[in-house]
Amino acid sequence: MTADQVHDSSDVAFIDILRAVADARGDARCISGPGSTSSTWAQFIERVERASAALNALGLGCHRERNELAHHESGQDHLALLMHNSPQCLELMCAAFASRVAPVNVNHRYTADELVDTLNYAHATAVAVHSDYADVLTAALPRLPHVKVVIEVTDSGETVISTAHDYETLLNAHPPYLEPRQASGDDLYLVLTGGTTGRPRAVMWRNADAVIECFDAARAPQPVKQFLETLRPDLRTLPCAPLMHGAGQWMAMRTLLAGGSVVIPDHAEHFDAADTWKAIENHGATTVGIVGESFARPLLEQLDSGDFDPHSLNVVLTGGAPLTSATKARILEHLPTVLIVDGFGSSETGGQMSIVSSFGSATSGTFTPRPDRTAVLNERLDAVLQPGDDEIGWLGTTGRLPLGYLNDEHKTAQVFRTIDGVRYSAPGDHAKHLIDGSIEALGREAVCINTGGEKVFAEEVEEAVLRHQSVRDCVVVGVPSDVWGSEVVAVISLNSDDLTAPTLDDITSTMQHLARYKHPKALAVVHHIRRSPAGKADYPWARAIAMSDNYLKSSALQRQIPRRSLRCSRVVKRGDGALSDSHLMDLVGTIGKSCPPCLLQHVRQRRVGGIPERPVNLNRPVDDAPQTVRHKVLRHRHDCSEIHFLFDLIRSMQHHQLALVQLDSRIRNEPLDALLLREQRAVRIPLHRSTHHHVERSFRLADPPHAMRKTSRT
Repeated sequence: MTADQVHDSSDVAFIDILRAVADARGDARCISGPGSTSSTWAQFIERVERASAALNALGLGCHRERNELAHHESGQDHLALLMHNSPQCLELMCAAFASRVAPVNVNHRYTADELVDTLNYAHATAVAVHSDYADVLTAALPRLPHVKVVIEVTDSGETVISTAHDYETLLNAHPPYLEPRQASGDDLYLVLTGGTTGRPRAVMWRNADAVIECFDAARAPQPVKQFLETLRPDLRTLPCAPLMHGAGQWMAMRTLLAGGSVVIPDHAEHFDAADTWKAIENHGATTVGIVGESFARPLLEQLDSGDFDPHSLNVVLTGGAPLTSATKARILEHLPTVLIVDGFGSSETGGQMSIVSSFGSATSGTFTPRPDRTAVLNERLDAVLQPGDDEIGWLGTTGRLPLGYLNDEHKTAQVFRTIDGVRYSAPGDHAKHLIDGSIEALGREAVCINTGGEKVFAEEVEEAVLRHQSVRDCVVVGVPSDVWGSEVVAVISLNSDDLTAPTLDDITSTMQHLARYKHPKALAVVHHIRRSPAGKADYPWARAIAMSDNYLKSSALQRQIPRRSLRCSRVVKRGDGALSDSHLMDLVGTIGKSCPPCLLQHVRQRRVGGIPERPVNLNRPVDDAPQTVRHKVLRHRHDCSEIHFLFDLIRSMQHHQLALVQLDSRIRNEPLDALLLREQRAVRIPLHRSTHHHVERSFRLADPPHAMRKTSRT
């Protein structure tokens, strides 16, 4: 379908459905939560209408109709919601639709500078803010020329921002219209993306399309009467995800359009697992919405305590971030009658596909697509791949789609493509269409790691790392590599501060189902993984951690090299003494690290005649070498850049007159001391893998080896 064929100005508007639902539900519970002033449907819709009248009275509304504008343009005022989960946030979002103002979700953790950048980009003309965030907004306001209205939600009735309107005062001063103003299905619903892989962008949905594709209130356009025939008054939903995030908004709006009730925990300004279970018990929530592992694991810890009995719960909805099959299985062990619905979608597509797990059948990664809507497009974005095609393509969606990105015609043209007359949205998720018709989700292009010409999808590796019992959270990133272009690094946090950090061998032992090139080359252990309030991984932060100086030099963020993987095969002997296995291990221990991975070091007695010309196979001891030469082999399975360790080892062994056998021929015959002390030089060391492929990797000595050793010891 083309955009013109899909977008019909006669579609029913969101607010028209909500008004009809409120009229039908009357005195039934609408919102359950602490200090809720909107407990029944009648009370909720009255406050929505009052807020709508106030927004119009403040000069906000629609100034140009949709048919006068290009797809990427807006003719409405934009109301930024700088708010945590609360009844007032839901009221103002619905009131924006009623007053023909476009609501915009904004991250309430932003700094003043980030607010300035985001609100100016989103062209916000009004801001609704909780007093908790008023100080940050106050600092930003002088640099927000478009903002002409500020509404502050307070506890006391006194605003922190001197120019702000107190929300409750506004409601009291503006009674509902006797005849509500006519809304339009063309009016905008703006979804500001999380910005975890780049700058946040405002995705422009017609609200009538969002009702179907985002809020999942119907499969196709239908009259208001039909919405009323499919109400679910027993639906009680607790969205753990913040309402400033699409996942939280979509769940709440879906519940309201179904005539159910939304549950808000006591401390909704942040996620608290114990508080969540208490709210589920107290209000009889039937559905809880989470965002992947970062929400599921704390909830599981509370379930493990045995303090809660969420017997009312029927469904766990997850989306926005991966949830591993192992974690699903643990949830289902506690709650065997619950269904876990893993949904896949994006701000640019709405819901695309899902998979349902039940007790005894927890799965992840492979989804059932929505018929006639979800497809896999080829790499060039000019054809649709068929089930069973071997090519990895782009996950695409057709049907009712966003108009585009706000004021960004170029990016709109990049993401929204027309193939054979059909318009698709392909925001950048890699996928493969399997022979049985299911789709394997492989991850977002922006966090795809190209290592040695192979593509590694961060989410796939993250799921594997999370299988290790000591790992609480994980983000996988690529860091620059002279050899591979990028190499895979896992930034992890542990289940307890008392745990010993796992080694690479420990981690990769859970990853035998993945190809070797997907295995992390290094670990960075941090106290806490930084994520957005919605549970989205902060990949720029993780990449900065992996590339920082502290990553190599500090004890908290050191490259992990498993000591137990060091193996000795022979003794290096000389006429006047011997270097025993235990002595060599002691030498390694003095440096505080074990052997650099995959730098298979052969040391030999220095003798007349020099080093043999024939290359030494570094994967095993050389049995056919001259009898006067005895070898020591140190083996390890992973790449590492601590070349200074190798130099330190050799320096320690000089009194035994030992030398490195296999350096590059350009530097083989140089004096050892000159080699060790040379700074700022790229040194090439041949690496030999079990596949017997010969590769070279460059290392740079930023400091003399002895200096680097001092800073890297734990």
